[in-house]
Amino acid sequence: IVLQFLLGAPGVSMAMMSTIFSIGSVILQGSINALGKAYIAAQVGGRRLVELFMMPGAALSTSMATYASQNYGAGRRSRIAQGVKAACVVYMLWWGLSMVFAFTIAPQAVRWVTGSRDATIIRYALLYIQVSIPVFPPMGFLIIMRNALQGMRHRVAPLLCSGLELLGKIVFALWLVPVWGYPAVCACEPVTWVICFVFILGALYRCRGELKDKE
Repeated sequence: IVLQFLLGAPGVSMAMMSTIFSIGSVILQGSINALGKAYIAAQVGGRRLVELFMMPGAALSTSMATYASQNYGAGRRSRIAQGVKAACVVYMLWWGLSMVFAFTIAPQAVRWVTGSRDATIIRYALLYIQVSIPVFPPMGFLIIMRNALQGMRHRVAPLLCSGLELLGKIVFALWLVPVWGYPAVCACEPVTWVICFVFILGALYRCRGELKDKE
């Protein structure tokens, strides 16, 4: 696997990023479980709805990896930057719809997903949704640009970015959630999204010279 990664096998590097993400989620879930049943139910309900609205971003990012790879290999590299911009515009339109959901019908959706009318569970689930969805733009831009770099055969920067996300979840799980409780759970991913977005933006800026067509 390591050899395949070093040789630039895209599927392996993307699988490694997914593995790192999953490890971080498991570590964070352990700290959530220690908070109690109401918080667990609220986080699970809120998370399911947030993940539903993440799906278009995931589809855009996967498409961006293929698009970047094809144009990089064909020498039409200026189209990669155009593709990234177009994907980000589409994602911003989707984010607008997500914001409408978060601040209008989200309570009814939480009741449907959790099967509960407990005011505490609904309130905490809404907190998770209304903290996460407003920070979707950095997350969407992050995964789009990260997969664009993957398509351009840059493996290390996206993997380091996933490592930063893992480190952030460890810090929250071990130190911040035990002190600040459920609000820290809600803030964990948005904070790591912003940090990783800044990192991957810097990595893409360093590669800007590769976004020019070959003569």
